[in-house]
Amino acid sequence: MLETSVDYKLLVESSVNHMTALHSAEGHYLYVSPSIVHILGYTPEEMLGKDPYDFFHPNDRERIRNTSHRLAAEGKQAQSITYRILHKDGHYIWLETSQDLVLNEKGELDRIITRSVDVSSKVETEHDLEITKSYLHSFFHAGGAARGIIQILESGFEFVMLNDEAKGLFSIEQELLVHRNARDIGFEKADILDWSTKLELCYSTLKTVKFEHNINSRHFKVYFSPITMEDSQGKFVSLVMIDISQKVNFEAALKEKDEEIENQKFLLTSINNALNQSAIISRADKSGIIVAVNQDFCEVSGYSEDELIGQNHNLLNSGHHPKSFWTDMWKTILSGKRWRGEVKNRTKNGQFYWVDSVISPIFNSKGEIIQFLSIRYLITERKNNEIKLRNIKNFLDQTNKAAKVGGWEYDVETNSLYWTSITKQIHEVGPDFV
Repeated sequence: MLETSVDYKLLVESSVNHMTALHSAEGHYLYVSPSIVHILGYTPEEMLGKDPYDFFHPNDRERIRNTSHRLAAEGKQAQSITYRILHKDGHYIWLETSQDLVLNEKGELDRIITRSVDVSSKVETEHDLEITKSYLHSFFHAGGAARGIIQILESGFEFVMLNDEAKGLFSIEQELLVHRNARDIGFEKADILDWSTKLELCYSTLKTVKFEHNINSRHFKVYFSPITMEDSQGKFVSLVMIDISQKVNFEAALKEKDEEIENQKFLLTSINNALNQSAIISRADKSGIIVAVNQDFCEVSGYSEDELIGQNHNLLNSGHHPKSFWTDMWKTILSGKRWRGEVKNRTKNGQFYWVDSVISPIFNSKGEIIQFLSIRYLITERKNNEIKLRNIKNFLDQTNKAAKVGGWEYDVETNSLYWTSITKQIHEVGPDFV
């Protein structure tokens, strides 16, 4: 039978969702309302005489001791406190507890009345909200990108939230909550239709949609990601826009450079084809071993390509030139300079031919000689004519000597005068007279 006002208060405040308890001055349970079964799983009898500290979460005990229990011992009322307490099945729940102090005739603490309510759902919701806030803060303030939240409407879409980068991009001078329709910030009709289609695809498939988009002469990579929330009033999608203008410009410049290189390659190929059709060409390594020849080289020398590749140019040596001739050539080209000379070669069947030859070193990126390029033009006919001319002159000189007849010749092109030896004798000048 409940006889005191305290007992009556305990009775009227007890309910299924609220747990009321009476504690001794030391804090032990003297009475617990039946609602404890619903909240903590214990019966009231299981809790009588127990110390609440045995049920508090270890990480909360010190905080409770330093607040409500310390104030109670000092006879002071404490504000409500939220903490974790052990459920009978082994998990912790959150309780929010307030207390009233009962004093005796001497004003000393006699009993403590506590009223507790299960706030686990509230705490978890607040925790989830904090996580969501933290996520939104991280999402909106992550550097290097324009970010926002888009709501899909029946007709088009609107920007619900935008970070500073996005507001600057769309020229919006407002707080984070913007609620701006796409048309209001300059989206063209075609862009609105395109974005609306991609937004619907993102939300309906619950997959990220990415594409590229130009704004104010800047190029962006755009990402739409669906936002799913329970009891959400509307369809929302997160927006991330990364400026890739530098990358796009670099790729454009690279493409332009590639096209320039292709044009240069085409030009070099054209020049090479022209040379191959008009000159005798070969390439050799630093030791003079042939590594490449053109068709004219094969036709003039009488050797096939297979017979020439891997051989030294000495294969064509006619024996006409002295050793010093070749020494000078090698000295010149190994020093990195171009050499030019008229060379008498021998074909496979033993015939002789003359070429006007230019040999140029080929360098690598380090400036080192790796090969030699030889370009030759056939001058056999000219050389043969020169030999015939010299023979005729020698014959005339011998004839004139025998007949004691002098002669001279004037070259119009070179503006030079040639006297025979007899003419020089007639005019009584030395043999070196020019």
